[in-house]
Amino acid sequence: MRARPRISEFALVGVATGWSFSLVLAGLWSVVTGATRATGFSVELVSAGLGAIAAGHVVFLSCVAERIFPRANRTIVLWMEMISCVIFFVASTICLVALFGAASLR
Repeated sequence: MRARPRISEFALVGVATGWSFSLVLAGLWSVVTGATRATGFSVELVSAGLGAIAAGHVVFLSCVAERIFPRANRTIVLWMEMISCVIFFVASTICLVALFGAASLR
């Protein structure tokens, strides 16, 4: 069995941290600023922003936190990942329903 090189783990943690940070930042912008600027799409922007925040949380948990804290309590980690995934899927569904509903009204 070969040991994995440490540099690839550092690269993965760095890329995943940037990816999760950008998802959370875009989600926060969408929830806070985007919903007030485009009032016609406020439901869509808020739900898309919450979905992006939850997706960033899942990416950080699965790619960064598991590498830095490998002996974390799996029950807590599993529940956090499940809650974030449920929030992501519910927010994505709300966003799609709202977008298709707005498109059918036009």
